Amino acid sequence: MEQSIPPIIRESPAVNPLTPLKDLSWSGSRPLGKLSQAEEFEKWIGHELRRPDQLDYEATFQTHAELYQLGCFYLLDELKDMAWQRLRSVLISIGTPKVGSRVVANLVDLIHYAYEVTGDACKVKEEEPLRKLVTTMAAIHFTGFKGAEVEQLIASPTKSDREFVSDLMAKVMQRLERP
Repeated sequence: MEQSIPPIIRESPAVNPLTPLKDLSWSGSRPLGKLSQAEEFEKWIGHELRRPDQLDYEATFQTHAELYQLGCFYLLDELKDMAWQRLRSVLISIGTPKVGSRVVANLVDLIHYAYEVTGDACKVKEEEPLRKLVTTMAAIHFTGFKGAEVEQLIASPTKSDREFVSDLMAKVMQRLERP
């Protein structure tokens, strides 16, 4: 007894093979050709991913921050340093977020996390590195750091949010005082 495949499943990528790279084309039906298929594909993918303010970084930020916290808690300096460096690289690659973009909301979530869970676990004499990283990012890109999420963060009565605002204002003042 042969079962027929429903139309929805028949059209899914699992049933139908992916389109070969040689059959892909750009808008305006520009055929692939001058570059190799791999180069053309890289160019196409790069074109699609060059909008960092449009991407959702929530999982990336959360994962790196949690790994950092895990390294602090279990005194795994290599894990803590690696997570901090990777998070720093992602924050640098984003640049100044556009006002109201999803990145700003992701940064506010990261700030909440950094200020709620760090401090006691990572006993350092100076400013806690994860907090320093997120406040420095916010201070450097202060012009793009606006929106409802940021206003709620600044107006928040929680101790951790007040600490963030205090640290942020100190960094903004340092930047303004530079010659």
